[in-house]
Amino acid sequence: MKQDNPLARSVESARLLLDRIDTDQPTLDDVTRLTEAGEHLTSALNEAMAAVALSGASIRQVAAAARIAPNSVGPRLAASAPLEGYVEEGRVSGESLSRARYDASRSNNSKSRPLRFSTRKPDDLS
Repeated sequence: MKQDNPLARSVESARLLLDRIDTDQPTLDDVTRLTEAGEHLTSALNEAMAAVALSGASIRQVAAAARIAPNSVGPRLAASAPLEGYVEEGRVSGESLSRARYDASRSNNSKSRPLRFSTRKPDDLS
């Protein structure tokens, strides 16, 4: 598992907690573990939704896949690592998501170089 991958980290944390549950004789500790595992799964869902939204899925498509209302996608995307810089008023809007997609495409395009200013020489003015 990559340590810098929030989705993988959340899934692994939930998996470790779930593996410790006694399904035959649940205890209060098992209830706590289930609650914590649920929190990790919620984080994993937020990270996965952000990844598919960045790859081009619409907010409505993400909502349908997650079986949640479209209005609840924006705040959940705001809780994700890749979109935390695009939060406006506690949510990621469609416009912010478009900006994030553009920025991601620019950073993934290894052929593109940043624009550089070069002064014009008097000979170039003709």
